[in-house]
Amino acid sequence: MEEMQHILQKTTISEWKTRVTAAMNERSYQHCTEERFHDILMSLPAHDIVGYMLHKNLIRQAGIDISACQGCVSRHAVSHSRTFKHSLWRVAASMGKSHIIAFVALLLMSTAPYPRVSVVYANALLQEKDRPFIERVRKLLGSTKKLLTFAAKPSITFNDRDVVIVDECDEVIFSNLSWFAKKLSKATVIGFTATPPTEEESHEAAVLTSFFKDNIFDSKLSLQDIDG
Repeated sequence: MEEMQHILQKTTISEWKTRVTAAMNERSYQHCTEERFHDILMSLPAHDIVGYMLHKNLIRQAGIDISACQGCVSRHAVSHSRTFKHSLWRVAASMGKSHIIAFVALLLMSTAPYPRVSVVYANALLQEKDRPFIERVRKLLGSTKKLLTFAAKPSITFNDRDVVIVDECDEVIFSNLSWFAKKLSKATVIGFTATPPTEEESHEAAVLTSFFKDNIFDSKLSLQDIDG
């Protein structure tokens, strides 16, 4: 007790603030080791994906360290897209959406029917932030023609053979509501957002439900959910 008191008195407030901030920003998924826990938490059936573990190892060797949490979300998102055209996945800000989006793109483009995959970002800054991950996926695929990225509101028309991954999906849909409904209704859409439902206004929730129906999922991948 005396030792603890000495440590508390010796450590400055600014140093404690730095330590606390670092702890809060630490990615909790680094402590998760098995996908089966996340399968239980999400309570969604996931179909087998041909070559899943092979592609997981490949993307790790390419420098994108996919964790068990991220792998589970990616596998469920791709699996679900085989049955339902539109789905929205809520993942915490610390879960590493850039890693998940890259892995989802790789899985989609490595298995039949080999769709054209586009990633739509809310703005050019997010697009540039993810560029290194996308480039690594393109190198693994050996092709750049069928993996496209766009910022904000692209003029391209997406058809029913396209798969569109939307980062910060809530921001994209609410800033371009008419464009989103018109351009993306035919495509398979896999949206990702870090916004928890408690922070959504009622009209926002209604808009998301009108497009994604019942296919809005919370990844529930925090350590509290696993250990608690």
